[in-house]
Amino acid sequence: METMPSSALDDHEYLYGQAFYPVTPFSWLAPLWSFLCGVIASAAWAWTSNSVLRLFWGLLLTGPLLGTVWGAGTRIRKHAQQGDCLPDGAEPKSIWALPYTLIGSTSYRFAARLCFLVTWWRKAKPVVSRALVQLITGTVFALAVAAQLGQQSIAITALGLVMAYAIGFSRWQWIAHPVIFIAVPLCLAWLLGHAAFAVLNPLSIVVAACFACVFYGSFITNQIDQGLIWQVMPQAVVIAVLLACNQPVVAAAVTLLGSPQLLLAQLLRTREQRGKYFQAIQWHVAVSMLLTALALRYKP
Repeated sequence: METMPSSALDDHEYLYGQAFYPVTPFSWLAPLWSFLCGVIASAAWAWTSNSVLRLFWGLLLTGPLLGTVWGAGTRIRKHAQQGDCLPDGAEPKSIWALPYTLIGSTSYRFAARLCFLVTWWRKAKPVVSRALVQLITGTVFALAVAAQLGQQSIAITALGLVMAYAIGFSRWQWIAHPVIFIAVPLCLAWLLGHAAFAVLNPLSIVVAACFACVFYGSFITNQIDQGLIWQVMPQAVVIAVLLACNQPVVAAAVTLLGSPQLLLAQLLRTREQRGKYFQAIQWHVAVSMLLTALALRYKP
């Protein structure tokens, strides 16, 4: 599976530490757009001062705050993967001696782990100190803002923060999978938009997950068949949801908007043409999200 170049995060600062598309504007707009679609799908928006204020808090939470936390976690993990810290299982050359400590005992292992962390911090501090400040500061402000939007928003925000910390500090390999970096933030952004104004419902959750998978499928650029499956199948589910909601016109429009992903798939065979592919389909995906959100909002 193709991943982002190692220099991508050095050259550009993207929301959530990743470029959701290799071309602008969706390299930075995707989470905010997903949040707005969630707001529309909630069917609770009204042009009142309270709604405008909640919209502001939600955009601030989804973009700068959670984006900063995820970006910081991404940079910390990137630093660890570059081999700037001690490898797993390696013991420091010198371990602080604790009184009455036997080699191999629990207290000895605790001292070894503590020395490991201190040694890691001394080597990593010049690189990750800023990321750690962003991680902690972003967490505090994100929870404070989420508290203004209700219990659902607090729960979704807490889940996003846990994922961001896991990305930065866990040794699990699956946490670095692109589906975590791409699909999860966009799904959470939609859910935050909905939860900020109304109680979440299963249809909105399913649609949010489907469009998040579409973005993930677009990220897999060196596996054409698999990438198209991840793009086409979730949109097929969205179309089924629209038909179940008695929205055949919108379902037909989403089908039509999704057709270029198949027609232009040949562009994915060469790296030079991939930018053109994403440039061509990103607005189709954006309009599909908007139309679906409007359809979910509609109450016949």
